Amino acid sequence: MNVDIRVTPGARRKEIKRDGQGLIIKLVSRPQEGKANRELVEYLAGIFSVRKSEVRIVSGEKGRKKVVYLPVGQGKFEEVLQTLDHRLQTSDQKKLGKLC
Repeated sequence: MNVDIRVTPGARRKEIKRDGQGLIIKLVSRPQEGKANRELVEYLAGIFSVRKSEVRIVSGEKGRKKVVYLPVGQGKFEEVLQTLDHRLQTSDQKKLGKLC
């Protein structure tokens, strides 16, 4: 499936968020010599448990807005994102508990 992704390179830490039907991903690497694109492919391959060679940047190789092919169906895509959302919420609750 093809996924619309908005990438922010040069962030302090990696982060992924849902944005409608697409994703917003923050990457640590700078967009020099394809480093951020390689990090994006590795990050997505790890999250969706697929090989790096199966993840392809379809368009937007040199821009922040990209279309990326992931070899997963809509069901697996939603399942993985729900798991990530749950982990983020749990993590945020723990941080809030420490502050109080």
